[in-house]
Amino acid sequence: LYPRAETPVHLKIDENLKPHLYTESGDELYFSLSHSGDYAVCLIADGPCGVDIEMIVKDYEKISKRFYTGDERDMCRTKEEFCRVWTMKESVLKATGMGLKLGLDSFSVAGGSCVIDGRPYQCHKSDAPEGYCISYVIAENPKIV
Repeated sequence: LYPRAETPVHLKIDENLKPHLYTESGDELYFSLSHSGDYAVCLIADGPCGVDIEMIVKDYEKISKRFYTGDERDMCRTKEEFCRVWTMKESVLKATGMGLKLGLDSFSVAGGSCVIDGRPYQCHKSDAPEGYCISYVIAENPKIV
């Protein structure tokens, strides 16, 4: 048998149109989804979060020159390292709910974290199937203004 929620769960859309769930008692549940090739991932957290899975690409130099900061380009000596930075950046875009409005080159994940609109985000890598990268980002609280 599967556990059943005794409290109804509702969908809420934030100011950036990012959906999350809430209960009538005020609890919030954030989630992020991603897929690539034959795989999909889902991240569930009690605060803003983002997850990304990507197939490791062969030609990454042109992409990194266009979308990465100098520190991030310095991290990318292999296609695996390039993919790690890419999935972290995508995860940040998802966690903030801003998507590409934020701009991939407007922030750096080179130190394993970044701050967007006063809120710090911690970047993490996860185990992935051969030929793939998975990274996720969770917002730290509180938001600093």
